[in-house]
Amino acid sequence: MALAAAVLGLAVPAAASADWSPGVELDTGVGVTGLTVDPSGSRIVGARGSAKKRVNTRLMGVQADGSPGALRTLSGLIQDPVMYDGTGLVWARQKPMGTVKRTVPDGKGGTKSLTLTNYRLGVSVGKTASAELGVQRSHGTAVLDEPAQIAGNAKGSVVMAWSDVGDDGVVRVYASWRKGDAKAKTVRLGKPKKISTSKSSRLLAVAAGAGGRAVIVYQVGATDKTRRLYVRSLSMGRDELGKPQTLRRGGPGFPAATASIGGKGRAVVAWGEQDAATERTKPYVVRATTRDTDKVRFAVPKPIDNGGTAVRAPGGALVSTVDGAGRPTVAWNQQVGSVSDGTAHDIPRVAEGEATGPLGTPRDIAAAGRIHAITSSDKTGATGLVLVREQERPIGGSNGDRGVAVQAAFRPAGGTLGTPETIDQFTDEQLLDRSNAFGSAAIGALPDGRFTVAWTRAVIVKGKLRASALYSDRTAAP
Repeated sequence: MALAAAVLGLAVPAAASADWSPGVELDTGVGVTGLTVDPSGSRIVGARGSAKKRVNTRLMGVQADGSPGALRTLSGLIQDPVMYDGTGLVWARQKPMGTVKRTVPDGKGGTKSLTLTNYRLGVSVGKTASAELGVQRSHGTAVLDEPAQIAGNAKGSVVMAWSDVGDDGVVRVYASWRKGDAKAKTVRLGKPKKISTSKSSRLLAVAAGAGGRAVIVYQVGATDKTRRLYVRSLSMGRDELGKPQTLRRGGPGFPAATASIGGKGRAVVAWGEQDAATERTKPYVVRATTRDTDKVRFAVPKPIDNGGTAVRAPGGALVSTVDGAGRPTVAWNQQVGSVSDGTAHDIPRVAEGEATGPLGTPRDIAAAGRIHAITSSDKTGATGLVLVREQERPIGGSNGDRGVAVQAAFRPAGGTLGTPETIDQFTDEQLLDRSNAFGSAAIGALPDGRFTVAWTRAVIVKGKLRASALYSDRTAAP
């Protein structure tokens, strides 16, 4: 097979780890953006690709037995869906309704006029392997500065939040929600409620957990002195929105944030801080806070990473989860090394906590690489983390930030995160061709306790760059 592939000019995948099934290609010309698993074991992989100068969303279904399902292409970007009543998915929908003019601050003390898209917001109920979306149930319009975010739980509680650029140019955060209702045939969200104050705001993260509990993280202000970071708690079941709690006063900027909720409201919030200049002048600092239940406030945030070299923002993602025992895990990437000798690269880090109290001491989990996604298994209580391992030292003229392997690491119930396992990798010879690399990745928990991973591989086929989306399942629960 390898000889035939070589003769035909096809890409030959590296051998999978013994703990993982061989990678199955779902589609080509796209990059993986997310992965959602339903209680039957069916899953849907989200990806993005471009055609005719237009960025499209590709939905790729996978059957419960692991075989490829339906493919569907849509225009625009759709966020990952959330589970709904154990049988379907809820998608956040935003339909363009034309453009509007807005006069907004230019960041220099003046204003500027922008032409922005006005969207009709809503949700729809769909399926996994068949890549169905269902009819959109609308609940209002908004001029979005970023895509809306959605969160929910298996009981059908759903919250959707977004940032709306108002007629006066002020950006405000709004949210709509509904409590779980097994008798409802459709999902309709309630009337939007304003989350932020009258100052310009930006939505950063939304999370939902058991009992309809949720948290919304957002910033207000746009300068080092006026910027504030807030979190608000929400009980969808009681239709109660808590008061804002200040997490941070001032700061160079909040380029990323994450939030997760476990049982009884046990929660973690973490965020990165760094200036937004092209050449960063300040290091990337990560701060975090936890609470034990939704009856108490979040603790005073503490820095869990004081930063490294101030070259650029690290790649990958800042992610978190809280397992069934209430143990939080936060993972992120930090920029280390030196620009002068060409060793600057990203390094993946993790901080773990127990059922109560703060996060523990952070640690590196690989010499180089980028975190992409994290999830916890309801079956075993284990946490799975997927990363793309990168080059610690440049190879063949590379700048050292190309993916050399797709890996996953696991935190068993009652334990700590283990050494990453390799799912797919390139050889040094393949990496000498700078077009061979791995890109984004996503991870999901299967109902039997195993984990599944989807990722992007880019190789040269017949002289042309070929990106493909693949997936693999762990052969046993970790």
